[in-house]
Amino acid sequence: MKLLLDTHVLIWFAQGSKKLSQTAEELIHNYQNELWLSMATHGSLIFSGVREIERSHKLGSRLDWSL
Repeated sequence: MKLLLDTHVLIWFAQGSKKLSQTAEELIHNYQNELWLSMATHGSLIFSGVREIERSHKLGSRLDWSL
């Protein structure tokens, strides 16, 4: 399944926030799912601190930051 993650979901996942539902966390952890980000999310991350996301070991190499 392809999952389009918005900025909040991505940040909450990286932070281990309780704001993210257990179902959403399980879907993101499932390596059979592809993680996608919109261009708007890329732009938001530039302004909100992409470094915090990059430091997250939860995401590892699952995201392609080259877009």
